[in-house]
Amino acid sequence: MIFTLALAFVTEINVYFETDNLPHQLAVALSRATSSLDIAFHQIYEDEVVDSIISAHERGVRVRIITEHDYFGRTWRLRNAGITVVDEFNDPNAQDHRMHDKFVVIDFRDNDTTNDWVWNGSYNASSALHADNAVLVRSHSLATIFEAEFNQMWGDTSDTPNRGDARTGSDKVDVAPFHSVYIDSTLFEIYFSPQDTPINYVRHLVQSADSTIDFCIFYYTYYGLANDMIDRINGGVIVRGVFDSSAVAYTSTVFDMLSSAGANVVISHTHPRFYYLHHKFMVVDDSVVETGSMNWTFSGTSYNDENIMIIHSPNIAHLYEDEFADRFHEAGSISESAVDAGREPILTATPSIFTDRVKFNAAGVAIYNVSGQLVGKTEGREFNGASLPPGVYLAVKGRARVRLVKLR
Repeated sequence: MIFTLALAFVTEINVYFETDNLPHQLAVALSRATSSLDIAFHQIYEDEVVDSIISAHERGVRVRIITEHDYFGRTWRLRNAGITVVDEFNDPNAQDHRMHDKFVVIDFRDNDTTNDWVWNGSYNASSALHADNAVLVRSHSLATIFEAEFNQMWGDTSDTPNRGDARTGSDKVDVAPFHSVYIDSTLFEIYFSPQDTPINYVRHLVQSADSTIDFCIFYYTYYGLANDMIDRINGGVIVRGVFDSSAVAYTSTVFDMLSSAGANVVISHTHPRFYYLHHKFMVVDDSVVETGSMNWTFSGTSYNDENIMIIHSPNIAHLYEDEFADRFHEAGSISESAVDAGREPILTATPSIFTDRVKFNAAGVAIYNVSGQLVGKTEGREFNGASLPPGVYLAVKGRARVRLVKLR
């Protein structure tokens, strides 16, 4: 699902998911560069992306790359092309950690402030495809924040890395000139780990929830955040989540905590062409999105080079809600997993964006508005919502829930 929100002639917001061909979208973004590419990527060796970077270098674009030590060897094509690539061990004072960012700053190092772009999200440019997301934004202010972080890890503002001044991991300090920026009417907040302790901002977002929290997560082991979600469940907030199946051995404690508290959580069952549910995003109250590179873990917020991006926009939140719904229903389509976990089957609605009638896969479905008021109930499997005002609704059957949008 490609979404472009043209806000003004100098700003543009794009949201991409795995079905949008993330390697191609990143390669296209890199091909826009005319002066500089500053790339901080955990893994950066996917062929189409590498081809685009080398092509930029050959046409005179200044390229700097920071990557994770474990994947430095996979960057041989870039290095053979004459591009400078360093890993987080470029910092002689670095502690044990991972360079886990996945961001690019495009064309910041020229005199034109109208052509600056930032790519950020959960996507690694590796040979494996996962369920992921990315945001591409044109904004000089946003680029200023990410460029300051890049330069800190590079150790300089020049083309040549400075090992003596480089800071990564727990050696880093807060160098961002500011942490929030309005891109026209959309507020973006950016925080880096470990210096900003980003998990505190994720926790604050959860604590602020009034009605719904939906999330897709790869690793989730931070108990404080789980307790925050349980508090909101006890306050009447509906919490739903999808956990990656390959990481469940590590995340089972949090999964069980949330499930026992009444959250509707499921284990992923992604399409065979995607290896992991690699997302790290949350949508709160259908209006705010938290995404970025950071898993909700102690190492993610306390040691690794990471970032989170909080976006205050109902339009963008709806895109992430659609992605959540796809992954949620995809997980629930395996009836055995629902039975094994002691949960009810997933509720489905056709269509979920409606003008009058909605058909469900079960009878006796209750319909609530966002204030929690019961506005209707089905006797069979069909609901006539023609008389409802436009807005967002929740259909509930036992502990199963599905989000509905009434258009008119």
